[in-house]
Amino acid sequence: MGKRTWGTVSLAAGGTPQPVFGTTTTAAVSANAALGGNSFLLAVTAFPLVAGFTGFQNGDNIIVEAGGTNPERFLIQQVVSSTSLKLRKEDGSGIQFAHASGVFVQLAIPCISVFIQCIEGNTALIYIGNTASMVKATRVGVIATLEFTASGTQPFNFADPMYGSTPGLTSDSYWFDGTTGDKILPSLTLL
Repeated sequence: MGKRTWGTVSLAAGGTPQPVFGTTTTAAVSANAALGGNSFLLAVTAFPLVAGFTGFQNGDNIIVEAGGTNPERFLIQQVVSSTSLKLRKEDGSGIQFAHASGVFVQLAIPCISVFIQCIEGNTALIYIGNTASMVKATRVGVIATLEFTASGTQPFNFADPMYGSTPGLTSDSYWFDGTTGDKILPSLTLL
């Protein structure tokens, strides 16, 4: 078993659910863009990078354009830097769809538990959901809310453990929403 931490994640835009474990692209990528052998580089917003502990890792599955119109699953062939990933499809096929700059890139790996803590000093509730189409106003797709707390106060958290020996949870099942700029501290446990 190992822990995968993600560092502090800030909500980019309240009212737009974003992946708990993810980032965004910083440049568009066209369909069938390849370096050779159907691999391609994807430019992303910086994510935590400490080998073996945080962010994306070599061999991880990710979803580009998660929650969007044309999501595609890729394998991380190499974490080039904290802002660049070398990707390929496991079946060897190329990129099927063009993806714009600013789309979500979401970690998509099996895990046995997820832990999400709100950061003290947030200004409003944090909504944890299981879909990109969650609606905080009606709580459709919301599985938990985390109360905001003042600085110096123990923050609230959400834990979703899987009981048993096989991974039944996946990191791409977790989204959050709230107020722009509010933050969470997520982690997951791998089998």
